[in-house]
Amino acid sequence: MSYSTEGITHVRVRPLALDLAPDGAALAPGAVEVTWDSTQQGQWHQIYVNGELAGVTARPDDRRLAVSAPAGSDGLASMLLVEVVAVDSDDRWTDFSNLLSGFGEEAGAQVRLTWQAGEYLDPNLE
Repeated sequence: MSYSTEGITHVRVRPLALDLAPDGAALAPGAVEVTWDSTQQGQWHQIYVNGELAGVTARPDDRRLAVSAPAGSDGLASMLLVEVVAVDSDDRWTDFSNLLSGFGEEAGAQVRLTWQAGEYLDPNLE
């Protein structure tokens, strides 16, 4: 197995903090925390943001990782595509970005995320 998304579910992406523009306006965060559930045993997990490898877990049992959330071509508030894949130890640092399928409605190992302007009123917003 090179990489797999089987058994990866409940992918959640949360901002670590909202960045502020010089005028005080809220901007999309520069980093996010990604959490997920995975039935993969003994596999490392990679996180891809907008189709680029953003991070690799430090241990096979890790299910949380903080990664950069780069601004897209539409600016700081553009949509992010976050994908989580499980990989063998030997492939831990292999970049599979050219093989990823991208967003699909049936894909449970990824999430599309957009940031709404304004204040976040619900502290439990996920």
